[in-house]
Amino acid sequence: TNLTFGFAAAFMNGYINATFTSKQLGTGTVGTLASVTALVAAGGSFLFAMLPSKLVAVFLGSVCFFGIALICLIDRAGGIELEHWGWGLVLLYILQGLGRGVYESTNKGIFADFFPGPLSPGAFGNCMMQSTAAFTICFLLSGDFAAELVWVVLVLSSCTAPALGLAQLLKSRQSKE
Repeated sequence: TNLTFGFAAAFMNGYINATFTSKQLGTGTVGTLASVTALVAAGGSFLFAMLPSKLVAVFLGSVCFFGIALICLIDRAGGIELEHWGWGLVLLYILQGLGRGVYESTNKGIFADFFPGPLSPGAFGNCMMQSTAAFTICFLLSGDFAAELVWVVLVLSSCTAPALGLAQLLKSRQSKE
């Protein structure tokens, strides 16, 4: 989730904001839509807490990041025209907000589960480092490879829930030993 969120957030900032939002709605609107993302993340984190498991929440958050990438790939293939979506672009910010809601809440809970007590400070530092590194790498590559970074978001979002499922399986086996 850390890498997925980091890349997806930087992809939104480096590609969607620059290529579509600021050109169609003006640069002042970028901040407004970023606040929509934050509001949706807050509401989403509340809703995700009601789900039957953290794995389900992570899966749904990953689907949201996957949706952003998929929409951009369909646009590149000529299936839709994001350059004419106008305020319809808010859908991308809502998807980002739902994914962020998982990152900001459920993901932190997962880290607390996997790294309790004295392991917690290092784990949360590592969590922040992973998402920040992913954001930084994506942001630095955005200048020359912005449109291609959609593939990284697609792959990471596809791997997030299966990776958590595997980690949970390994942890349960380890605790049985």
